[in-house]
Amino acid sequence: MNHMVHVFDEAPPSFFRDPKKRGPLEALKQRLTAMKTSHRRPFTDEETGVRTQITSISQNIGCLMGATNEPRSNFDGPLQTRFNWFEAEKLLDTKNTVAECQHAAETMGTAQRQKLNVAIMFHKFEQAYVALVWQFIYMRRIAPPDTTAVGIVMRVFKTELEASHGVSIHSRTEERIKRLAQNLTIVRAKQILYHTNTGKFAGVPFDISQIPAVEDLLVCTEEIVVHAIGLMFDGIMGKNKRRVIAKLWEMHQDNSKYRSTDGGSEDGNYIEIQGHLNAISRKVANALLEDNVFVSSCNIVTIFRELQTKTLRCKKYAIVTDSSIHTFNDTFPQPQPNGRLTGFTPVETEGNKTYFHVHLFRDVRKDTREKNIYKMTVRALMHEFTLQRKVLLGMNPFNSNTPHIWDTFEFKPINGKQIIIKEGIGATEDIYGVIGETIDIDDPLETDVDTHSCNRFGIEMNRQIIPYKPNPDDWSIQRYAYPFKSNKRKRT
Repeated sequence: MNHMVHVFDEAPPSFFRDPKKRGPLEALKQRLTAMKTSHRRPFTDEETGVRTQITSISQNIGCLMGATNEPRSNFDGPLQTRFNWFEAEKLLDTKNTVAECQHAAETMGTAQRQKLNVAIMFHKFEQAYVALVWQFIYMRRIAPPDTTAVGIVMRVFKTELEASHGVSIHSRTEERIKRLAQNLTIVRAKQILYHTNTGKFAGVPFDISQIPAVEDLLVCTEEIVVHAIGLMFDGIMGKNKRRVIAKLWEMHQDNSKYRSTDGGSEDGNYIEIQGHLNAISRKVANALLEDNVFVSSCNIVTIFRELQTKTLRCKKYAIVTDSSIHTFNDTFPQPQPNGRLTGFTPVETEGNKTYFHVHLFRDVRKDTREKNIYKMTVRALMHEFTLQRKVLLGMNPFNSNTPHIWDTFEFKPINGKQIIIKEGIGATEDIYGVIGETIDIDDPLETDVDTHSCNRFGIEMNRQIIPYKPNPDDWSIQRYAYPFKSNKRKRT
């Protein structure tokens, strides 16, 4: 059976790095890109008796996850973008060690173990149900989840992050958010059908003939997209990067040194830190640990190596004494007011010294407080036709010590605020008459996102799709387990 979930307690480095391009890495790429797997086996022709090797190709749909102590930058380049890399951090809580948690699991009571088995079976059914729905989609028996809301929400997020923080979202990250939103849409539909008091199959034994009933509920909602982005936001704007940059700036403030020019004067564009990247990573990791924040040195090395591949576009910096032309309220190098934008390498190494461009520290120089960029960006989604409601975010409450609690956000309409939606290929000259008529949209949104998505899905399905609204009788005292998102912030 090729459709399965593979879990590695510690993934072997050879599985992600293969310089000769003929080992397991090539097979993994095939599975990730084409959802196929191939293998060779001996074959004997019954008529001629000739023994040969044949290659078989079969479908492979699954999930692969694992932990590793290797820096992400050590792995093959294409795989760095095809996987969702989660920078796990140690929860600095001395009350519960790993050994104590293992002992608690081994010695739990009968009633607790029964509840554990129920929770495990709940998630097994969820996983099996999602897989079956996708099989029906591949057979064209039902339509795939509508992702109109994904395009609308992602457009707002990309615009806001680029304008306010200079952050772009990789195309593969955007595609991963889309796939995650589709799976969450299927999970939501399963909850409505099976786990609500008025659900169509509430209390009914599962049968595969029930799968087609899910189709009208396969509309990705605005809340689902926002939640999916939150789950993936560490890969868009990792908190560790800001923490590392802030700690480097503290080290510079304690011992300010700059790169020297050929003439022997100080170059205000680059600060100087003694040591290679690995040594500096260990220094930063130890300094963060003193603040009760754990970031592994291998993750810090990855941050530095990723910075080396980028280019900064900024004005030249210089040490100036005239405070009237200061951009930042400190005595460190300032951008030249009338300078033009120039390209710079963020990190450079010469001998036993490493140089970091001053522009890397612009955010921490403006405000040393850690900000909830994700929640700030969610606010930009509110417009004139936004429905008043509370949505579940994909992150824990900021600076919270409760990893099992999700943050929420109150959506409300904002008079006069518009969101422009773009759909279709847009205005294109059809010289040879091969494009034909298209449904193109480049107009303000005149309904809430969920209603617009249902209308678009209804056009595709040639029937009316009504947005789902919870039945008042669906509320109950029973709670269903939702996978925890570990809190990566410090705990006391």
